[in-house]
Amino acid sequence: MAQRDEEVWRNGLREHRDSFWRSLPWTAWRKAAGEARQRFFSKSRPQRPYFAVDAPLAEVGTHLLTHYFRPSWDISYHYHGEAYNAARAVPGPYGHGDLVFQTHVRGYPGEGDGVELQAHSEPCPLSHPKEHILGTGFDYERGMADLNGALKLADFSFARRHPDG
Repeated sequence: MAQRDEEVWRNGLREHRDSFWRSLPWTAWRKAAGEARQRFFSKSRPQRPYFAVDAPLAEVGTHLLTHYFRPSWDISYHYHGEAYNAARAVPGPYGHGDLVFQTHVRGYPGEGDGVELQAHSEPCPLSHPKEHILGTGFDYERGMADLNGALKLADFSFARRHPDG
């Protein structure tokens, strides 16, 4: 095949492949998966410390996104009342070998326009599904410390609180 013919063939194949992927009903699949997540994989909000942030969720979410927190709705349990769900990859703690960890953050409506954020550290479910499910290295305080560092980089007023007062 001549080089020009091969180039035309490859471009045509690429266009066909791209149009196929664009034609799939991704929005419908994501909506169905989200509804299944809420119906079959829901839990009550954990009764553990959180950060009360005096800023709207949209601003907090944008700030965390610029610090590598990506939406994590698709592969996590649904907690009743959650309005934010994101995670970022972090190095694993000493003693956990090559495991890739993540700081997982969940947000809930707070007082006024504010938001309440809870975080934990755990093995990344995409890289280490078995360890993730087994809870290897699961650590609330490590996650809260990482979130605290990210929040300190913003101009938000925030305080650590406990559900008991």
